[in-house]
Amino acid sequence: MPIFRLPPSFLRPPARLLCVLVAVVAGCAGPRPSAPPAVPAPQPDQTQAPRAVQVNGHEQKIIEATNAFRGSRGLPALTPSVNLIRIAQGHARNMARQDRYGDSDRDGHVLDGRNVEYRIRTGGYDFARVAENVGYQLNRRDPAASMMKGWRDSNGHRRNMLLEDITQIGTGAAQGRSGRWYFVQLFGRPGQPARPVRTSQ
Repeated sequence: MPIFRLPPSFLRPPARLLCVLVAVVAGCAGPRPSAPPAVPAPQPDQTQAPRAVQVNGHEQKIIEATNAFRGSRGLPALTPSVNLIRIAQGHARNMARQDRYGDSDRDGHVLDGRNVEYRIRTGGYDFARVAENVGYQLNRRDPAASMMKGWRDSNGHRRNMLLEDITQIGTGAAQGRSGRWYFVQLFGRPGQPARPVRTSQ
């Protein structure tokens, strides 16, 4: 299982949220995927920044496919961020544990009444820009590939993956009891802007 390690210079306290786009892409045909069961979401450690994280095969595939997609559009590859991966994994595993796509089962950005900004801030990621893609897949032979296709075919999700002013990526993927695979992509650029501004669509 791959382990990402990054220098502590990538891990700072938070600042501003600029871009959050919502959509669901759900599959409905094919055999049920086999993979390890979902595990509890990690609790944020405010006393020590994480320096290493393990990713599963679906998470690794999403990172590689996203960078390949960016490369096909002439954009630089994103660096996996230990902190963003941990935050994305925590959200994906929380959805899988509850087997719900967010509180309403329709908006994966808000779960337990908490949005992406809350997760980013409590995760200790200091950002000049951040964006989130979420979705789920059911009964797909390759859920990660199906999720990437859904995101590429969605204007908002594609725009997030092709943002020019982001430098880092984090991914999470976890399976619920229903067989759904829940996916989270986080994109960020570390920094400390003067004042917080939030826009969303």
